[in-house]
Amino acid sequence: MPLICNHRYRSPYEWHDANYWFGDTWFTVGEGDESVAALYPERSLFLCWPMPESPMVYNALTNYREAGGHTVLYIGDGRSSGDERFHDELLYLTIVENRRICSWPGIEERLIIGRC
Repeated sequence: MPLICNHRYRSPYEWHDANYWFGDTWFTVGEGDESVAALYPERSLFLCWPMPESPMVYNALTNYREAGGHTVLYIGDGRSSGDERFHDELLYLTIVENRRICSWPGIEERLIIGRC
């Protein structure tokens, strides 16, 4: 169901008040920059639709791998997320899974799971 902005809401994100699932916290997400990836090498690194042409995702992957991280999960489209260096680095992973997932027409969204 698409998000419909209605003038009665102060922001487009206040629709969640009517969604009883929204109040549940499934996982706590902390703030940080790409250096934080190196603090948790025992965990998986999840990278979902990183900004195009931003060095952040390459730096996060590099920091994670150099700290001894092993498992990377990436969701995105090679043409519109991440930068060229990041996609070059994905080639060095041992790919466990590479699947096309449901997406908008014209987007080649993939889930890639790899081992460093």
